[in-house]
Amino acid sequence: MDRFYFFRLKLVNKRDQKTLFELDRGKLLLEIIKLRPSAYVRKGIEWIMANTEEIDDKSVFFKFGRLTTKSRDKYDPTHRLFIETEDDIVESTKCLYDSFNQVLAIEKCSATPLPTTLAKYIMYIINNFSEGPLFQYLKKDEQNFFKLCRCQVDPIPNPIDFIEHLSSAFKITEFDVTFFRKNPFDFNEMLEKPLQNFLEETDGETSTAGVRSEEGLKSQPLIELTHAAAATGSDASARVQKTPELRSEKIQLKSKFNIANIDIEEVHAKNKQELIQLLNALRDKYKSIRGVEDE
Repeated sequence: MDRFYFFRLKLVNKRDQKTLFELDRGKLLLEIIKLRPSAYVRKGIEWIMANTEEIDDKSVFFKFGRLTTKSRDKYDPTHRLFIETEDDIVESTKCLYDSFNQVLAIEKCSATPLPTTLAKYIMYIINNFSEGPLFQYLKKDEQNFFKLCRCQVDPIPNPIDFIEHLSSAFKITEFDVTFFRKNPFDFNEMLEKPLQNFLEETDGETSTAGVRSEEGLKSQPLIELTHAAAATGSDASARVQKTPELRSEKIQLKSKFNIANIDIEEVHAKNKQELIQLLNALRDKYKSIRGVEDE
């Protein structure tokens, strides 16, 4: 059984940089991954995207791993000598990028660091992509656009427990939600889109909106905002009173232990049907995070 963890992988404008034209940012990330870039994150350790397999025109499966060179002794029985040699050691895991939703899924594998660490290495490779030899294979407009952007990765939290707390609470007295710059979906025209536009105009990174009421807040609009925050890798918090007898407590949507994930039968890179099943499982799970049944 493979377990894949979800991350928001997207391109945002660099500070003080305005794009004069717009490209499909998810598609641009897809094209970069398909070129299979690599980078030395530390001396002697190269992280590589490899074994890419297109599932459809919006998604790609790939292996991501590290290549290290280690010295070790080998025994020569003919001359009865230990001979020092250098071997390449490869440790990799499976990944899937869906450009339609801008979701990156990373398998948790015992041979590699945690998915949260791997996501940061993938972000590092993409942010340094323009310095490498593969950058020339992008189209000219893609090169110009990419230079004005930076890659950002955020864990996507599972909102189920947080939403259950909101739904069952006797009273909700506080609610705060944090948004980043523009995301691929405008979930909430009244709140999220103005906040994101405000960030663009002020060159800000994040924005937080909050509501308070000692009499209690309505839960349904807060649940909708929670879905929006989770789907974009953003955060939310609330102060809830579970029963009239209990004191209120603060709950948080995001934590290092709360990352949305799916379990699926072992996936093999060369089995197209298994890759399609993985992609469908990812998209179904992401719809539930967004709080939509179908599109």
